[in-house]
Amino acid sequence: MTGPRRTTAVDGAVVVGLGVAGAATVLRRYRGRAQLPVAAASFASWLALTAPVATVVSAARRRRAATVVGAVLTAVVVHDRRALIPSWRRRRPEPGALRVMQANLWLGRADADAVVAAVAAHDVDLLCVQELTPECRDALGDAGLDHHLPYRFVVAAPQGAGTGLWSRHPLHDAHALSGFTCAAVQARVQFSDATAVTLLSVHPMPPYPYEPRLWLAELRRIRDAVDSCAGPVIVGGDLNAAHDHAAFRALVGDGLVDAGAASRSGPLPTYPAHKRWIPPLIGIDHVLLRGVRAIGVVRVRVPGSDHRAVVATVRFE
Repeated sequence: MTGPRRTTAVDGAVVVGLGVAGAATVLRRYRGRAQLPVAAASFASWLALTAPVATVVSAARRRRAATVVGAVLTAVVVHDRRALIPSWRRRRPEPGALRVMQANLWLGRADADAVVAAVAAHDVDLLCVQELTPECRDALGDAGLDHHLPYRFVVAAPQGAGTGLWSRHPLHDAHALSGFTCAAVQARVQFSDATAVTLLSVHPMPPYPYEPRLWLAELRRIRDAVDSCAGPVIVGGDLNAAHDHAAFRALVGDGLVDAGAASRSGPLPTYPAHKRWIPPLIGIDHVLLRGVRAIGVVRVRVPGSDHRAVVATVRFE
């Protein structure tokens, strides 16, 4: 392809790229309940990458109008995701820091020995898990999890409906929360006479292939549960929601923050993690904090699971 035909094709590709980036910007702001745009919003950040590419190409070809549009879209894309831009400042260990691990165990298929090894390697104090089956609960016990984290409250269930909490410190007022399809559990973790935090492990239903209304309702119930707690709160969960979902951004705020964004640890994609030829693309596993300061978050590979785990290092404010 040469001459005018090639010029037309490149200019057409620029227009398409700008259109895709514009659509990604709209998807990020979508607050409705239709399944397709909710699902597509999961990949809005990837779609938005067409904005800077189209801007560079149009600038090189001296297409002024397309360059201006591309520059504006790129600025919006960066502004929308500024909290996900990683900080290059070196994080130093802080005395009194706690480590919270969040892990989806994929219908109980995760390698129990690997989970316990990760808990030991990262010196985890609090562990939140989802998709906990009775068999997986027993396997974690056999692998020595209770040795590292001797206090627990779990609701194990088949078909990925189970959820659990493990702690290095005593648990109080442990109970299951009502109104959730998959089990959601809550407990008060007592570190000392003067220091305690409420810990939740949650797993709202995904908006695909299920009804997004259910997902939205369960995200709101999580926020209601947090708001009903006094004092510091830590939420670990596979929220089936990324930063590009308006529903996720509605969940956080008013004192509740995402540990990864608050610590400027980067995008932290966690799913899918079971495909050798596809890296994790979207970040749907989160540690949320209220009254607790985030120091840093890292991803951890868990063989047998379709999610990466995340480990957040936090400190009481």
